[in-house]
Amino acid sequence: MTCLAKAGDDLTLLKLLLANGATITASDIFSAIGLEQVEKLEVLLAQGDYANLRMPGHGKICESRSRWVRIVDSGVSPLLHVLGYGTPTMYQPEDVSGGTRMVKTLLNHGADPYAYFSKDVRVLKE
Repeated sequence: MTCLAKAGDDLTLLKLLLANGATITASDIFSAIGLEQVEKLEVLLAQGDYANLRMPGHGKICESRSRWVRIVDSGVSPLLHVLGYGTPTMYQPEDVSGGTRMVKTLLNHGADPYAYFSKDVRVLKE
């Protein structure tokens, strides 16, 4: 968790941190989406090309036909996260209008509507 994510919905604090060199990460973008902070998302995206940052995939190990495989995802884009695709909890905004505002904000700042979520399967050596 970064200082920008911890700033919550305090836009004055957020702008102060940014003015003093705080670096925007995918965690900050996804935190604003997860907490449904549209205004915060707008401030973060206005700082540059951040609408397509992907949350790094963690990968998971599972057994498949007597082999251990690691499934590594490419990371979900912010736009897909708002739309509830590829997330473990299938995120759905409580406030549908807030979700629509987040989608519009992301698109206005260059989010790729053609972005996709893919997975790569790698076999681990035993």
